[in-house]
Amino acid sequence: MIGALEATPAECALITASPEGIDAAYGIGAHVIGYARTPADREHLADAGATCTIPSLADLTLRLRARPLPN
Repeated sequence: MIGALEATPAECALITASPEGIDAAYGIGAHVIGYARTPADREHLADAGATCTIPSLADLTLRLRARPLPN
């Protein structure tokens, strides 16, 4: 997928709800967004190394829409 975007892993973020996904993202040099629906999930993903977490994909969409696009 990263190749199809003509991007480098460092320019991408993987959204994952599992510690294995976090390991995979860091293994290729991508950023990680943890998808945590409960406080326990959030703590579990933070312990696994997620630098940030979101409670819903809708929340992520709203945050991305609020950011200006690069030119």
